[in-house]
Amino acid sequence: MISFPDRCRAYAAAAVLPPSREAFDALGAATAPLWRAVDGSSREALEEGAAVLCEVVASSEVHVAAAAGAAIAIGALVERGLSPGPYARTIAARCREALEAAAPFLIEAQAAGDALDETGLEGLDEDALEYVAGRDLPRDVVERIARSMPLAADAYFALDRLCLPTIACLTRDPEARAQARADVAFAEAAAVHRYDFGKWIHQLLVADADAEWIVLDHRSRRGFVVRVEELSENWAIQPLLADALVRGAGAWGEEGPDGGLAGERPSRALVECLQGRGPQSLQERVSGQWEVYTFGAIGPDGSLREGPLEHKVWNEGIPDDIPKVDGRRVLVLGTELVQRSWNACRAYGALGSRMEWVRELTREEVEEWYAKGR
Repeated sequence: MISFPDRCRAYAAAAVLPPSREAFDALGAATAPLWRAVDGSSREALEEGAAVLCEVVASSEVHVAAAAGAAIAIGALVERGLSPGPYARTIAARCREALEAAAPFLIEAQAAGDALDETGLEGLDEDALEYVAGRDLPRDVVERIARSMPLAADAYFALDRLCLPTIACLTRDPEARAQARADVAFAEAAAVHRYDFGKWIHQLLVADADAEWIVLDHRSRRGFVVRVEELSENWAIQPLLADALVRGAGAWGEEGPDGGLAGERPSRALVECLQGRGPQSLQERVSGQWEVYTFGAIGPDGSLREGPLEHKVWNEGIPDDIPKVDGRRVLVLGTELVQRSWNACRAYGALGSRMEWVRELTREEVEEWYAKGR
């Protein structure tokens, strides 16, 4: 039986062939045996093979599709327990490069979709459509755009196989994650694709890794400081806030925070799910108990503005959308207007979020925050 490292070397040999139909056929023939060789291979053999594949990802002479194939194989090995350290930066760098290269194709495809009127897709069956840039487009339109910018199109269609292993590595490697977040251009490139393949990369790069937020409970005119760690998704805000602020028996303490808010605490299973210590999703549903607003909801007289929905913190958004005031994000809790519930899950299997009580603001501090809205 051919060893896993030798299978990887066969893939590497096919990857450097000049792009052609024959080259891609050779690459396909080298791909399937990779997986058949994984089971039963020693850790040393997997690491040796992954190192070969990482060289493929790093090489500027390798077509982006071949690099993406190598990256997705490494990502799968990382998810099975291989350390991401030797590969995370290389895969992230190739992903950033592809995000930047693919932007012109995405923008052109979005423009083509916007130009279609409501009848533009009528009469077309599924075989005549292709899902691109977050919508169905006529395949001939996609092909026309691809012919006009082949390098951008190649990068775009490789993004799913580059973004997934990048997430697998960065969510498991704190040092590589910090380095990626320090690369402003990486986040900007992902932001262009925020509503497409780059959604989860962008969300990860702009997450609040370690920050203090201000929470103002408008009903009681009280305020709190909470510490936020790795918060990347708004749908986790309400249950994590409840875990941090609501008094009474709960997941992290028998009595909850002294002087906390009245309300319902989340279950231990839900908290562990969100914090990354349990399954990535649960059967139970998350129930809201507040309307959560940004600081802009506070009017000049200290009351909530009329029609405050424009300042609502929507579950579908991300914490980066919440404006900062004096360097800190501010949440305003109001009376729940509509009872809502949503799925209990976290965005990343290998990375959870936390929100912890730091202290209660003094009455004077609360009034100082309210005064900033005048």
